[in-house]
Amino acid sequence: MTEFAKIERERQTTEAFMEKLRARGLVKPPQRLPDRHAEAIDGALALALEPEEPRRLYATPEQYRGWAQDPVTLTLDLHAEHCQAGMILVGEGAQVSSLVCPNCQAQGRAVELRKRLVAAGVDGRYLDVEWADLEQLAPLDRLARACGDIRGILDEGESLLLWSEGTGSGKTQAAMLAAKAAIAGHRTALVVNIARLAVEIRDGYGDRSGAALKESAVQRLLAAPDLLVIDDLGAGESDSAAIERRLLFLALDERQMHRRSTVVTSNLRPEELAVTFGARILARLSPLTIIHINHGKNFRLKPGRKSRW
Repeated sequence: MTEFAKIERERQTTEAFMEKLRARGLVKPPQRLPDRHAEAIDGALALALEPEEPRRLYATPEQYRGWAQDPVTLTLDLHAEHCQAGMILVGEGAQVSSLVCPNCQAQGRAVELRKRLVAAGVDGRYLDVEWADLEQLAPLDRLARACGDIRGILDEGESLLLWSEGTGSGKTQAAMLAAKAAIAGHRTALVVNIARLAVEIRDGYGDRSGAALKESAVQRLLAAPDLLVIDDLGAGESDSAAIERRLLFLALDERQMHRRSTVVTSNLRPEELAVTFGARILARLSPLTIIHINHGKNFRLKPGRKSRW
């Protein structure tokens, strides 16, 4: 007897046995479930048998172009779905490419820009402030517009002197924002306080360890960037003024020769600066624009602020 014949014989034997049980009433026919259960089961079966929407494993070119134009539109959920270690699969049909994630790329640029700002001396409370965050009283509104063309200004090598009699007028903030605009425009910038540098150089006289700050090194540092910001000029100590004058003359002389822009802030009048540092030094800022910040408001004083002491 073949294997197939054995299986068929066993099936017939089983069927005959079940027929005898049904004839004797020992096997009950299946009962219909209550309607509420039957409906639930029918619904589950219909859902299970419904054809599943194929899951898209990559973004369309249109989606990617939108994300590249505005990385903010690549939301956290979309980013988690599509980004794989900084790359996104993009394509249609069989043509699929792996492209850089615009969101990760934008974050990387922001981190790199922040590092460059800190290295340039734009730090502390000036790091996260933009023109849009400030009250642009005249002539600050003029400076804000000028920062929009910072590359043109640097190409021409134009310099700027911002002065006001009092503190808190916003001149340092404006100078910092000019440095930020330069760095964001892929130029180099440096923010310095000449008085502090002069004190460090003076205090290093006689130090033979090689760790002291040298005038020659500082002069090279000041001469190099596309934009140099000299903050609070004229606020130094009288016994280090000679060092300040030497640093300024040599650095500004080289900067003028190479048409590199300089922004100076001071609480002294231009005439007082000329007396303190010499007319030859100010002449080396040419072509120079002098702006008097005289809106009369002190931004450091917050209206209605109560002391916590």
